[in-house]
Amino acid sequence: MFYLLEAPLFTLSNLQIADAIENEKEVSKAFQIYNVDRAVCGRVAGVIAKKYGDTGFAGQLNITFNGSAGQSFGCFLTPGMNIRLVGEANDYVGKGMAGGELVVVPVDKTGFVPEDATIVGNTCLAGRNVAAGMTGGLAYILDEDDTLVPKVNKEIVKMQRVNAPAGQMQLKGLIEAYVDKTGSEKGIAILREWEAYLPLFWQLVPPSEEDSPEACAEFERVLAKQATTQLSAK
Repeated sequence: MFYLLEAPLFTLSNLQIADAIENEKEVSKAFQIYNVDRAVCGRVAGVIAKKYGDTGFAGQLNITFNGSAGQSFGCFLTPGMNIRLVGEANDYVGKGMAGGELVVVPVDKTGFVPEDATIVGNTCLAGRNVAAGMTGGLAYILDEDDTLVPKVNKEIVKMQRVNAPAGQMQLKGLIEAYVDKTGSEKGIAILREWEAYLPLFWQLVPPSEEDSPEACAEFERVLAKQATTQLSAK
């Protein structure tokens, strides 16, 4: 029998979850969570990783928690784990996350504006040395108050507006996915006023991504020129 969730309240050997892991099925469950419950989901992830590795699990665990999570909520998630928390969480949300999906949203009628408040602790927020050690991928950051520039490690990455059409499409797609998962009113406003918000985003580009279609505004023109040159050579 698998030992799965991290507190008696979650039942340490939930038969449906154990069966879903053993036979790669899909299951949906909901649990209450409290701030004394730490590293929740870590043991589930360990069972999956031990049995299937970090990419081999074909099932889906759709688990919703309600309440206030303790430290390291959603730690070490692996592909196939879709975790949703309605409430708030302490520090180190998603620590060591290697896959899966982790969504944290406030409860309804919170009494505060979500984008002006924090419902997750440290390690989910950008610090003063943004992009330190960044060697791949692209980062998109909304800078409404024009304070980002001095916080970016410009020795490693190039900082530019989102000018490439492919980059604009990628950014918009990410925001659309975020709105779909969270219902974010801020995200909805950005999409509704896209032309006004787009110039407020920065794109952080490491050297390995400078020639990618998402980062290079001239990518299509350069590609067409190269194709013309190759045809001429023939």
